[in-house]
Amino acid sequence: PLPSLVALDLRHNPHMAPTFAGALGSLPQLRRLRARWCDLTDDGAVALQREALPRLTALEALDLSRAPDMTALGWSAIARGLSAGARASLRVLELMDCPGLDGG
Repeated sequence: PLPSLVALDLRHNPHMAPTFAGALGSLPQLRRLRARWCDLTDDGAVALQREALPRLTALEALDLSRAPDMTALGWSAIARGLSAGARASLRVLELMDCPGLDGG
């Protein structure tokens, strides 16, 4: 366990979300999470929603940019996960180059 970890950068780790979601959920003090270029998919988003995002109550900055394969289903899961946990503390949300956000 890493009880004092407040920032984590998972860039360029393809298909990481299902694997790391449970571990991220054990870091409620995490304030910054960068998961850019992680090939986040709908399944990964659902794993984050269920296992991590509701527990990240101190999260202030989240970068999920460059998720070209995630659809509206995955983005809905992310929104539900954030509203269950970090919504009050979140200050920065980066979502560049995410075509699934437009429903396509």
